[in-house]
Parts: sequence; structure tokens; C-alpha cells
Amino acid sequence: MYYENPDLDPFLEPSSVLDEKMKYRINLAAAYLKENDRVIEIGPGRGSFLAWLRSEGYSCTACEQSVVLTKELRDKGFDVIEGEFERLNFKSQYNLVFSFHIIEHVTSPLAHLEQAFKVTRPGGHLVLATPNSASWQQRLLPLLSANFDTAHLHVFSKRSLKLLGEKSGWIHVHDFTFENVSGWLRLFSKLFRRIKGENESMTAGKYANLGATSGSMNKLILLFSFISGPFRRIQAAVGGGSEVFIVLRKPGNGMGE
Repeated sequence: MYYENPDLDPFLEPSSVLDEKMKYRINLAAAYLKENDRVIEIGPGRGSFLAWLRSEGYSCTACEQSVVLTKELRDKGFDVIEGEFERLNFKSQYNLVFSFHIIEHVTSPLAHLEQAFKVTRPGGHLVLATPNSASWQQRLLPLLSANFDTAHLHVFSKRSLKLLGEKSGWIHVHDFTFENVSGWLRLFSKLFRRIKGENESMTAGKYANLGATSGSMNKLILLFSFISGPFRRIQAAVGGGSEVFIVLRKPGNGMGE
């Protein structure tokens, strides 16, 4: 378990960070969603993105491995398939599969992409995000990069994701990078924890939680987000964002599905 400290919430982040993240994901999803699409999100956390999908009228399902999160999501009224995504036998197929920051944690990334291919209808899409091995943080300060996270089993570039996707049968549609304000904040947080001699696994999420519960810190993060915005947009545009997104399509036109 990455977040080993039960007193820290792995999903609690400053509102300025979450808002920016959600806005980007929603804008991306809107470009591929069509009326009456059936959607599945793998590893949805507390269900923020699922809640948006439901509010827009889409039929959405979650696949979640955690027993605790499965119960929490079901209590919120979501349809949840419990278990390890790569090992489940799905009875349904979906028009869109979303996988945000899951593939870097799984034992077999190829199995993750192959399973996503199986559950996608012909002509449907997979939208996937993961840390970027070519991020500016990785290149400038590799030992402080969030890529070297104790829970990350793999790190990918745009090219490696494209090749792995094609090996799984997918057709590459688009790839790009994104730089959320949290990219640099996580680097600063890791540096601060090392200076203080804190255990990185036990304190993972500590300062994100603090930022979420402290109004003054959240205002500082919002200010940093505004000031760093132009710099981060350039970073993402040249492929150096801390997140890499890839959109893949399953061959076929989906007619008659």
C-alpha cells in the first residue's frame, strides 16, 4: 500500500489542484463522448470524474480493486465492478474506457491495455494518463521527480505508450502532455521532506492534505498556479508536462453494436 499512514487521505488535495485536474479531464472526455455512450473508469478513486459523467447523463461503471473504495462508491450510487481489472471477466463492452494514473501501478501494463481492448466496443476509445518519463521535472531533477514514487512500478514516455498500445491491437489517435500545478508542488514537497528527514512512504500526501485543509495554503497554491500558468503551458506544449495522455481507438466502426 503506497499510502501507509492511515491518518493521511490519498485523495485529499487542495481545491485549486483538483479543479485544474478535473477541468482538463472533462474537456478531453467531452471531445470523445457521444450521446448514449457506455463508459467505464478504471480505478476511479472517490468518484469525482464518475460524478461528472453521471451528471451529464452517461451510463457509467467503475472498476475498483479496493474493498473500502468499492463500498464508498456504491454508497454514492455508482455501479461498481469489484476486483483487479486485468483479471476480471467482463460481460459488457463500453464505448469509452478511462484509465487515469493506473497503468504505472500494475504488474503488467500490457495486460492492462489488452484487457481495456477486450472491454471496448469496435470503434471505441481508451483515454489513458500516466506520469511522463520525459517531463521537465524528470530531466532537471530526476531524484526528486514524482516518477520515482515508491508505488510506481513503471514509467512511460509518449513513444513507449504508443508502441505498447499498438502491440495490444489499438490504433494510436493522439498523445500530448499536461502540466498540473501539482507537478512542481510534489517536487518541492519531496525536497522539503528529505530536508526534514521524513519517511517518504509514511508522509506521502501529507502536504497535499495540509493544503486542502488550510485556507491560507490553498490561496498560496492558487497564486502559484496563476503565476506559473504560462510557464506550465509552454512545458506541456513541448512535451515536458508531468502527465502524458494518450488516446487509442479500437479498430472497427461499432455499427450494429
